[in-house]
Amino acid sequence: MIHDPTPEAVATARQRAGHTQAQAAAAVGMTARAWQQYESGDRSMPASAWWLYLLRVGRITLADLPAIPERQRAAVRVG
Repeated sequence: MIHDPTPEAVATARQRAGHTQAQAAAAVGMTARAWQQYESGDRSMPASAWWLYLLRVGRITLADLPAIPERQRAAVRVG
């Protein structure tokens, strides 16, 4: 799995999903301008936004996400 997607990977994932930049951005709760910057290489996409987008478009499942180290897992438990 790509942890730091290249601008080309971001654009390719969006195009394969059939989204415009604005639709892709809305799918993960960001501005269209931010998405444009990721695709142009002016800014690096955070891994969390990349994984969320891939989840939203069905390219990965929750099982595909990297494991959370035990110390961090304890901090993110909901309950």
